[in-house]
Amino acid sequence: DHTAIAESHGKPFVLGEYGHEGFGDSSVATLYEELWAYAEQIGLDGSNIWQLTAGDAKCNEFGGNICYPGGRGDEALFNSFRNHIGNIGS
Repeated sequence: DHTAIAESHGKPFVLGEYGHEGFGDSSVATLYEELWAYAEQIGLDGSNIWQLTAGDAKCNEFGGNICYPGGRGDEALFNSFRNHIGNIGS
C-alpha cells in the first residue's frame, strides 16, 4: 500500500532507519536478505539501514548496524546490502 500511496503523490518510497538486534550472524543475514528481496520486488526507491559503520566505529553496540571493514567482520552482510542497493530500481 505504501508504494502506491507514494507513487500517487509523486514521492519516492524509501525504507529508512531499520535494523535488527544481532551482530551479522546467519539469522540476521537471513532476515535482512528476505526484507531486501521483498523491498526490491515491490519497487522500493531507496533503502537506508540504521547504521553502516567503518572499521571499529560503533561495532560493539547491540546491533542494528553493519560494521565493515574490520570490526565484527560483517563483510558478507555488507556485500549483501551493497547488492540490494544495486538492485533497487533495476
